[in-house]
Amino acid sequence: MRAENPILQVKNLQVDFLVKKHTITAVKDVSFSVDKGTTLGIVGESGCGKSVTATSIMRLLPRQYSKISQGQICLDGEDLLAKSEEEMYKIRGTKVSMIFQDPLTSLNPVYTIGTQLCEVLLTHKIADKKQAFEMSVEMLRKVGIGDARNKMKTYPHQISGGMRQRVMIAMAMLTNPQVLIADEPTTALDVTIQAQILELMAKLKEDFDTSILMITHDMGVIADVADYVCVMYAGEIVEYGTCEEIFDHPQHPYTKGLLKSIPRLDEDTKILYTIKGMVPSMQDMPRGCRFSNRCPHCTMRCNEQHPDLKDFDRHQVRCWLMDGNC
Repeated sequence: MRAENPILQVKNLQVDFLVKKHTITAVKDVSFSVDKGTTLGIVGESGCGKSVTATSIMRLLPRQYSKISQGQICLDGEDLLAKSEEEMYKIRGTKVSMIFQDPLTSLNPVYTIGTQLCEVLLTHKIADKKQAFEMSVEMLRKVGIGDARNKMKTYPHQISGGMRQRVMIAMAMLTNPQVLIADEPTTALDVTIQAQILELMAKLKEDFDTSILMITHDMGVIADVADYVCVMYAGEIVEYGTCEEIFDHPQHPYTKGLLKSIPRLDEDTKILYTIKGMVPSMQDMPRGCRFSNRCPHCTMRCNEQHPDLKDFDRHQVRCWLMDGNC
């Protein structure tokens, strides 16, 4: 699928890790685009390659034992993989920002919130100290933190988890980035705070016209925020399309399994549906389709041949069932 007005394009991305002198491919042939002002959701179980993909975009993978061995990552037409570390230092936090899963480990415990917010602006030489303080206070207000001026003096451990996540969002949005990567930003929060954070991100996207890459394992979150959806499994994209197409007409058995796992209020079900088995180890992938050992529709062809990601109707699917000759 090709975006109409892409601000971010990932093309044929492959990420390898060196593990005990063996090369393990964690992400293989991943391609997607994000339009300006839209949200792309990347969804899948733990170990499917979602966070590795996001970290690759930021060029934050540990260089001593990882490598982007193939592909392109283009931000506003510029290939980030061709940039030097000094150039990336200027791009991170200005053109592209990232919100991590646990704000308590992302924020420095020995510095106040105000110091850490101002540091973003001072490091990139966007404002002087006085301007940075006022801009930080204003951004805290925009993310819904009351008494923002006094909150600048607090330390991360002195505020709640939901408020820490708001601080992280404020920090990411201070420089008005073109792309905001959110790596499971609501996982550690209760459902009420989760809804508030998602509503906040939607409002900020509208106010700042920022594109969002939302990474999550929760299809409910995807339904709330995404315009387009990438379903990843075992380091590959298995289905890719608009949010409406994915939810109304899912085609891949894995996508169908994820959707069946969502609790429904209109069904009296005491036992939730689960997808049998586990995500295979990167060191021991099935020979054919990577989902074959868990798929209820698996055939001999699925076990022997690896399917390509092909266009189907209005989205893309990686499954032999779509071929008609399975």
